Amino acid sequence: MIIFAYFTIFSIAAALFVSACYFYRKSKNTLNWDSVEGTVCESKIDKYITTDPEVSYKAVIRYSYTVDGKEYTSTRIFFGDILREGFSFKSKRLIKKYFRGMTVDVHYNPSNPEESVLQKGVHSEIILMFVASFLLIIFACIFHYLDKTN
Repeated sequence: MIIFAYFTIFSIAAALFVSACYFYRKSKNTLNWDSVEGTVCESKIDKYITTDPEVSYKAVIRYSYTVDGKEYTSTRIFFGDILREGFSFKSKRLIKKYFRGMTVDVHYNPSNPEESVLQKGVHSEIILMFVASFLLIIFACIFHYLDKTN
């Protein structure tokens, strides 16, 4: 049973670390992406129940932009923005910043214009993923050490 707990903790830490690496790489790439003007088509907060009675909030910012005569839409603010979900104050801040009808700078991947963000670069959410993965590993090591000493 204890080995299963270690395996689970290390698996979660590994998944977090791999995800953080992916988001970090994608985020760094956005610094070299091209930009076009776009328009916010939708700006709202979706409320959903995760576990009774927990309620989470998600800002939905849908924007459209045109590259080489083709129109695209996206909801990605930045890579790793999924980690902002759940907090109403963060969602409210986003819909105030990106309101419906607003003109925005859209940064898109020149190799794949369907891939876009409103905010370039690496954000704190990605750093938090790295920190969380390392903390889980440290926790598992301490837990293992304490288990061995008993």
